[in-house]
Amino acid sequence: MTDLARVGLRGRVAVVTGAAKGIGRATALQLARSGADVAGCDTDEAALSATLDDCRALGARTLGVAVDVGDAEQMQSFAERVERELGPAFCLVNNAGVGVSGGFFATELADWAWLLQVNLWGTIHGVRAFAPFMRGRRAGRIVNVASASGYCNLPSLSAYGTTKYAVVGLSEALRAELLPTGVMVSVVCPGLVASSILETARIRGAADAEGERQALQELYRRRGHSPESVAKAIVAAAESGKALVPVSSEAWLLYVLKRVAPSALPWLLRASERLYRQ
Repeated sequence: MTDLARVGLRGRVAVVTGAAKGIGRATALQLARSGADVAGCDTDEAALSATLDDCRALGARTLGVAVDVGDAEQMQSFAERVERELGPAFCLVNNAGVGVSGGFFATELADWAWLLQVNLWGTIHGVRAFAPFMRGRRAGRIVNVASASGYCNLPSLSAYGTTKYAVVGLSEALRAELLPTGVMVSVVCPGLVASSILETARIRGAADAEGERQALQELYRRRGHSPESVAKAIVAAAESGKALVPVSSEAWLLYVLKRVAPSALPWLLRASERLYRQ
């Protein structure tokens, strides 16, 4: 079915949340290269403006708005501006996200609230703002960016992975609900990506939080994939309508292990965290 549903994005309007940096920026640029017009939102207005300048240099019409995706009214206003000023939104990429590193008992309730507000509520608000327009036109693509931690959670990403599990589950339900309306929902699950998320991530359970941040950044640079590789997978998912898209070798490995050896997985996850730090 996904092959039959493949569409091109040239001349269509695509929306990217968290478009200022990292995966969001790379996705906006990849969409522009694909011929789409790009609407982006972020809380970092200067970086968002730079992203959209580069999209225009690639020939895209653009619209940029400062938006907190955790605020339903701001997202609804953004959707209405896109429809009014740029045109009918065909593709929505719910990418905006934040991170917290640390085990369950090291994290604070405020960390959970922050993660849920951006990672989960931001996705919910995006769908509620844009999907009704798509459903009314009986055409569209929604791509939610989750993580390999959204189907196989690491001990040190307890809270973060929980929000990504929720995004994967939401995407599954939305795909089934919206399928008869011509709107297809995909969820993209990257593994380690050398993106900007660690710049603002909260580090818990480490005696030297900044030292731990630097160590994680070095790990992601050494072993991680580029934001551009994830952006290509996101745009491919929008074109094909594929349901679940693991990105990177470790994301695929975890996907397989979860299905063939679920009882052994907790031990494997603990071992893998030690291995990746060597």
